[in-house]
Amino acid sequence: MFSSSLGCLSFLYHPLRRQSSLPENCHRPSCPFSFTRSGDQFMAACMADEIRKGMKTMGQLSLVQIFVKELSATMGSDHKGRVIVIMGVSGAGKSTIGDMLAKVLNCSFLDADDYHPPSNKEKMRQGIPLSEEDRFPWLEMLRDVLKENLVSGKNAILGCSSLQKHYREILRSADAAYVPGNYASTVQFVLLDAKPKVLVRRLEKRAAEGKHFMPVTLLQSQLDLLQIDDGEGIFKVDASLSPEAIVSTIKAWLFSEQPYG
Repeated sequence: MFSSSLGCLSFLYHPLRRQSSLPENCHRPSCPFSFTRSGDQFMAACMADEIRKGMKTMGQLSLVQIFVKELSATMGSDHKGRVIVIMGVSGAGKSTIGDMLAKVLNCSFLDADDYHPPSNKEKMRQGIPLSEEDRFPWLEMLRDVLKENLVSGKNAILGCSSLQKHYREILRSADAAYVPGNYASTVQFVLLDAKPKVLVRRLEKRAAEGKHFMPVTLLQSQLDLLQIDDGEGIFKVDASLSPEAIVSTIKAWLFSEQPYG
């Protein structure tokens, strides 16, 4: 067990093999995740977790600790948290996918709807679109919550509509090192993209079950507001797929050799 798993670690860490496919018997979706440029640190964490479970002696555990320590030193000591924002219009599945993804990645899920003040929820319940004055305090509150996670080194998934570029810029600024307009932030975005008829069907079902304050009548205003700039590097996923397929697609993107932005 130990020797084979350590071999997997060596395979992943070898400079010529970075970003190679993770051996199937070594991948553990429940492992804590760490967003890095190469993905090596996440993979090493998974391998170390796997090895620790099979450790029989303290001597073996020490070898793993030394390996992971040296790997971390090689890659740098930046242990800031990372945030993935699951974005899209109402009915896209932000809460469902965000919660599932957070469980797979063993981190917290934050639902932006929980941070709306009662006045915002009441306006939406009455079918009245939110104004910029309604949205900005809410977005700034979310930014501050994300900032707390980032500075404490915690990873998180946020479900938030984030329909406009300047809304997303507010959230990106939770990263203290973020330079406005360059989109290179520890806060990254995944768009759940679905056709209007799919969204309408979901919203009607949700309304009939009394599960949400957002009426189907506000969907068109959200679709009109949605603004995506290809330069932002937002990862798009077909929201009409099954939740399991969507989560798998996002996970594959997170651990691919492509930049996360």
